[in-house]
Amino acid sequence: MKKLLMLLLIAITVFSVQVVLAEEMNSGILCENVSWDLSEDGTLTIKGSGRVETASYDTPWYRYYKIGTLHAGGPVPQALIDRPMRNVIIGEGITSIPDGFFQNCVDIEAVKLPESLEKLGSSAFFRCTSLTGIALPDNLREIGAQAFAYCPIKELRLPSGIDSVRGSEFAEMSMLEEIIVPAENENYVFENGRLYNKAKTALYFYRIESDNDDVYIEDGVSHIGDYVFCYKNMNKLVLPESIESVGACAFKGSKVNEGNFPSSVKYLGDSCFAYCIWLTYADISSVRGMSSGVFAQCINLENVIMPVNIRAIGEEAFHGCSKLRYVTINPGTTYIGKYAFRNCTALENIRFSPELQTIDSRAFEGCTNLKNPVLPSSLKVIGDAAFNGCAGITYIKLPSGLGRIGKFAFQFCTGIRKLVIPENVVSIGEMAFCACDSLTELAFTGPYIDIEYEESNKRIMDARFTLNIYYNKDSGWERGKEFYPDANWIEGIPESIYEPEEYETAPSDGSGSLTAYLPAFDVTINGQKINNRYRQYPFLQYRNIVYFPMTYHDARFLGVETLWDDYNYKLTVNKAYGSGVYNSYDWENKNDEAYTIERCYHSLSINGKDVVAVNDPYPPIKFRDVIYFPLTWRYAHDEFGWEYHFDNETGLSINSK
Repeated sequence: MKKLLMLLLIAITVFSVQVVLAEEMNSGILCENVSWDLSEDGTLTIKGSGRVETASYDTPWYRYYKIGTLHAGGPVPQALIDRPMRNVIIGEGITSIPDGFFQNCVDIEAVKLPESLEKLGSSAFFRCTSLTGIALPDNLREIGAQAFAYCPIKELRLPSGIDSVRGSEFAEMSMLEEIIVPAENENYVFENGRLYNKAKTALYFYRIESDNDDVYIEDGVSHIGDYVFCYKNMNKLVLPESIESVGACAFKGSKVNEGNFPSSVKYLGDSCFAYCIWLTYADISSVRGMSSGVFAQCINLENVIMPVNIRAIGEEAFHGCSKLRYVTINPGTTYIGKYAFRNCTALENIRFSPELQTIDSRAFEGCTNLKNPVLPSSLKVIGDAAFNGCAGITYIKLPSGLGRIGKFAFQFCTGIRKLVIPENVVSIGEMAFCACDSLTELAFTGPYIDIEYEESNKRIMDARFTLNIYYNKDSGWERGKEFYPDANWIEGIPESIYEPEEYETAPSDGSGSLTAYLPAFDVTINGQKINNRYRQYPFLQYRNIVYFPMTYHDARFLGVETLWDDYNYKLTVNKAYGSGVYNSYDWENKNDEAYTIERCYHSLSINGKDVVAVNDPYPPIKFRDVIYFPLTWRYAHDEFGWEYHFDNETGLSINSK
């Protein structure tokens, strides 16, 4: 009898616990002062006050809609299994909904938000594919990025007091047709399917009806908001030269049959042109700020005119641009970010800024065709795996001021045969030269470094080859032989290791220094003989081509007008009608036979067209702060309309028509 009573008591207890659990599974606490309740008709009510501070993945509906009834983090409420969650009511007093709170809740059909709500987090209703409409309270001040992405909402009314629209609020809302701006809202205007700020200088939404649409952004718009054209298809895209800034993901993944890139842009947001396969050329010489991933995976991008005096190239800026062959990092840039040029497999030549200090992790990883980059003397840090997999490098001179070489920095650089570690290097990462199969000579010019490594990986290189390691007497490297005991350690560094003449080298160093000469023959322009020997801006000869100084008076004497934009570091040259007065530019100093000149890093425009000279064997140059143009057919005849003639008796004659 006692046994029977005991069993009955246990059964009653278990039943009671199950009832309690069942009740608890219909409601619960989200965070302090906030609770939830799911009714029989599938209505979820959230009550409380203040901010909802529960992470989206800690909600019971996340566990159900994300991965069904199986979830290691806890049970799914039986109520959610038995009936879909169709309606959501957020009670008065709630001020903030966190990011991704109702993400992927595909059964939600209606939502009621309280007037107390001030912030709606990013992706709050992301992919709620049954939600066709929602009323936003007037007190709402912030709507997160992609808050209603993939929701089939056709009409959206802005809160009357909102003043911080960025464009990302409407991201991936492909069915959105109308944005209603309340009369009391003085910040925005919606016209012809477009949402602007009141002054119509910023564009935050653009409705595209079909893939055959031509998109024309009117002159005067200076800012494209976040996500405005993200993954949208259009036939033709025309952007005005008034655009100065482009927001995050503004054109990411967009598909365009014909499009232009405005050279007036001064700020590029995160991933703003990422995955744009229509881009083949970009002039970003005027850019003053550059975020991460701006041109990532633009697989058809071939030519880029880089910024002047920009401090940093952002992370992943050109990651995966597999057709980019030549790049010039202009003066002023001190930092190249992580993954900046990763997997640019066609990249052959890069000219570095003479002020560059850091090449960060994996910046050039996978650039298999990169040929012997010339590192500037200013370089201090080569980051982890910075040149990993650059099999095309056969010789690289590490600058004397280099202080740190990261782990795996030159891994799989299978073409490098000899390497000199400068004396100022204080840190070398583990396996920095792993799988450098051709490396046979390595020299440590400075004192011994305490190399840090894991116990399982006690080397900065592997042992697939016979290696001569040179070091100086009393440098301490006798104590460092443990990291590669199989090498031939040789006291004394031979001079031959500094000689790279047997290798293919880059055409110019990081400072862009070149040598030009005074012509050995007479030069005459419009019948006026030039006194090159005593001229402040003489005509020069580089690679057997005469270069013309584009000074104010010389240009006008030959019927060309010049305009220098000091803010954008840009020279504009246009053919003029008429000519000016000759100026001899005489000075007392006698010119030398040869001078060091610089490659022109400034952006150039001729007759309304931007100059792309990155692949030109006769590029514009700079001497004594004046830009010189080569007297090639491209410039002299086609652009400037000049006639020129050379013979051994009279020399070179140049005449404007």
